[in-house]
Amino acid sequence: MQSFDVIALKPIADINPSYVEVNFNNACNLKCSYCSPQFSSTWHQEVEKHGAYPTSKPHNDPEHFQGERRPIPNKDPNPWREAFWRWWPDLYKDLKHFRMTGGEPLMDPNTYRVFDYVLENAKPDLHLNVTSNFSVDDKLFNKYIGYVKRLCEGEQIEHFMQFVSLDTWGKQAEYIRYGLDFEKCISRVEQFIKDVPYRSSLTFIITMNNLNIVNLKKLLEYILYLRKTYTKTYQRVWFDTPLLYTPEWQSMQILPNSYSICLEECIEYMNNNLDEMHGFKDYEVLKMQRDLAWMIKGTDDVERKREDFYKFFNEHDRRRGTNFEETFPQMREFWNDCKYRSISRRL
Repeated sequence: MQSFDVIALKPIADINPSYVEVNFNNACNLKCSYCSPQFSSTWHQEVEKHGAYPTSKPHNDPEHFQGERRPIPNKDPNPWREAFWRWWPDLYKDLKHFRMTGGEPLMDPNTYRVFDYVLENAKPDLHLNVTSNFSVDDKLFNKYIGYVKRLCEGEQIEHFMQFVSLDTWGKQAEYIRYGLDFEKCISRVEQFIKDVPYRSSLTFIITMNNLNIVNLKKLLEYILYLRKTYTKTYQRVWFDTPLLYTPEWQSMQILPNSYSICLEECIEYMNNNLDEMHGFKDYEVLKMQRDLAWMIKGTDDVERKREDFYKFFNEHDRRRGTNFEETFPQMREFWNDCKYRSISRRL
């Protein structure tokens, strides 16, 4: 990696970064429970219609997203996006890693504008990365896969990394990431791996929160299946487990210690299936152990955060026609405790 003597640089010196991550707009078809109008247009539409969620401090209050905080709709002129495209030809020369997030990049015409530029200006040292929920309509997904196949043929780029946001398994994954089509998502995971066999990998982004851990082991079992099935000469399937800190009522730290068994079982499963190529890696186990240690550490003001947990998801169920108790039967005792605290507070 090239280094610079920052002190010796003139204050007006322009340096092109080799790694850039961009969010072109907030257009998204999902309303993930821990997201906000800044990153999801459907979240923005919901709070504009129904208002803030009734947590102790009103959550995703539309009054907060005014002025400079107002997300710029995709169809409106966006000076930041326009400035980016003026910079892009110069930036591209020095770029090594470029990642597009969202919103949902597959819905964004700027994603395909980037792809067209790369196809016209091959860059064999470029690592191109996209984060998606893999739940867009079929026509759009097929368009996307067609582009990625072309990018990964020959020497257009060095590598394409597909990040897929998926926190757990089945209906619980759909509840956390409202609007997700779980079966469609995992079907497209395998389609991507099979249809783009060269210069590509796929990484699951598993956001560690208090709703995903009760069924997390099933997702790990699926990841192990994918590695054993599709990894031949290099690792095709990866995953990461970043911790969720906000909103604080969805943090693992507000759970009773008894829930630590969920992560302990995951760690045991990973340790029983260690393998450099087709199993889990020791550093992946260490990350999960880190997550467990952080969870057990706990947090302050737990009663208020548990009250907010009930207030938020009770309103979530009312607005979105979901049912927490039916979706998370393993968490019924915790739910009732949070409900009792919330109701008692009002009496």
